[in-house]
Amino acid sequence: MDSQPDLAAACGKALAAIDGWLSDDDRALLRSRSLETAPTLYGEILRRLPHDHLDRAEAAWLPIVKALGHLRHNVDDALDKEAKQEAWGRTVGYLLGYGGYSELRMTRLLTGRGERLPQAIENALNLLIRGRVGACRLGDLAVLGVADALGDRPTHAWSRRRIAMDYARGVDAADRKAAKPAA
Repeated sequence: MDSQPDLAAACGKALAAIDGWLSDDDRALLRSRSLETAPTLYGEILRRLPHDHLDRAEAAWLPIVKALGHLRHNVDDALDKEAKQEAWGRTVGYLLGYGGYSELRMTRLLTGRGERLPQAIENALNLLIRGRVGACRLGDLAVLGVADALGDRPTHAWSRRRIAMDYARGVDAADRKAAKPAA
């Protein structure tokens, strides 16, 4: 696979900083209120995002920021020792595939553009939240949305490939688990 684009590194770094900064009270506030009713917290979060693309990509960040009330981005901090051994499986694509996210919804997510993409991202995040995932690498979804908002086609394509490959791995793992005979 191609090396990680600069935008992907910037998104991952911003998410890690925000995730590490949020307190349990902040996460509760994100879960219980809209961001518009928590302007101080939202302002602090926005301040930690990369400023060079925030003007055009704020809508792409919104579903990710809201999801931080329910999900941890820093997988290594949130998982126990045994789960860390399977951390590669904590990618958004893998978890969506393993969790039964339909192929139609995945297609909508991967082909979404413009105003439709943040909604598709939010739908994917809602499945993870309902599945009580707890922690996953949110950067792939952030990169997908931000790259689209900025018109960065190579990074958008990189993110799409990454999510699609991980999704296929997740579906395959779920199929293998279902095929195992009960002990």
